[in-house]
Amino acid sequence: MSSKFRKGQGCYNCRICGRKTRDTGDQAIGSELCPHCWEMGGEENSFQDGYLSEEELREKLWPMVRECVAKGGDRDSILKSLMIEMGDDPCEATSSGVESPLPPSSPQSPLQAGLENREAWLNELMNRLVYYMEEIEPGSCDKIADWRVSCGWPYASRKAIGQCWSASASKNGKVEMFISPALDLPSDVDHVLLHEMVHASVAVKGHGGPFSKLAKKLGMTGKMTATVAGPELRKRLDEIVAGMPPYPHNALSPGDFGRKTQTTRMVKCRCDECGYILRTTQKWLDKGVPFCYCGGNFELASGGE
Repeated sequence: MSSKFRKGQGCYNCRICGRKTRDTGDQAIGSELCPHCWEMGGEENSFQDGYLSEEELREKLWPMVRECVAKGGDRDSILKSLMIEMGDDPCEATSSGVESPLPPSSPQSPLQAGLENREAWLNELMNRLVYYMEEIEPGSCDKIADWRVSCGWPYASRKAIGQCWSASASKNGKVEMFISPALDLPSDVDHVLLHEMVHASVAVKGHGGPFSKLAKKLGMTGKMTATVAGPELRKRLDEIVAGMPPYPHNALSPGDFGRKTQTTRMVKCRCDECGYILRTTQKWLDKGVPFCYCGGNFELASGGE
């Protein structure tokens, strides 16, 4: 299912499930349907055309219903709109002790089966966070088609837990975001990814001006170089992650393994707050990155945010 929002299209409430959504380019213009309800309609068309039996249609629809509900759709409204009686959800039947029609080796949820690796999980989280960002600041995620997220060590910083690289740094012109492998709790990953998505949205370096304005509007608090989720944002993030399986990653601690001390080149650093520039060697950076006179943090001038 595509997650690419069509640029310039505003948010609307799906006329079937009621959740807030935007045109992804897959739905017919003016349909006022979310991607899930639109796809369910396509499966019903296949059933009407004789390509699917009623049981096959039911097996295809239940995963879509679950995922739509997980993203805020109203379950009763969805089931009422469908042309066949759906009966009991086989996954709910299994959890209540009733035998499921699925064999024991089969995954209960196609959503879980599709998020078995870190990158898929992070991309699903990013797609969910987009709906929140668009709700608070419409148009802030118009360029999501050019955003990428993965699990990886931030460049040249042991303290950073996330980085966002501008499209100009990428060979294919995509914005690249990385979440540190040191994080394995969804409650840490979610607000760090949202922080990096703000960088991607405002497309500027540093944490002042446009970044600070959008971050605070979304509910981030604390120092802008190391934001945390405020109480209301924390509650919303917990709701967003609740419908997802556990993050399929265990935290890593790099220590000094594999790092080589660089002694031959001066490294340019820039303060994120005031722009002050200094140059030092990798030897001293390995011992610790200094603070700027203004209280800001120094980062590599050529690195990601």
